[in-house]
Amino acid sequence: GVVASDDGLHVATSVSIIEWFLNFYEAAREEGECQPRECVVEAGEVIFVPRGWWHLVVNLEESVAITQNYVSRANLKQVLEYIEKPELVSGCPVEQRGTLHARFRSALGDRKPALLESVEGGG
Repeated sequence: GVVASDDGLHVATSVSIIEWFLNFYEAAREEGECQPRECVVEAGEVIFVPRGWWHLVVNLEESVAITQNYVSRANLKQVLEYIEKPELVSGCPVEQRGTLHARFRSALGDRKPALLESVEGGG
């Protein structure tokens, strides 16, 4: 139902979430290797989706959703590697994507230099 290229630059997926449910959902539930997790998140609740988990959302009623990418010590190295590739970056203006890595790294170096050093191999 969802296939990423080896370099992570391209993803082949269904045209819509409904199409994915109609064509792949039952197979995903039966395969056993990666069982889907399902939940209903109520107003005011938060859900954390770990890095690398494919996920989708179906709103059961009119909703406002706020999403945020979370960077911690545990995933900082992977985030820095990911945002080095402007073609993978989304959620900011196109003209900022090419400089996001340098700007993020600079801000991190200013505010948390020991942390930056630790993920870049110095600690």
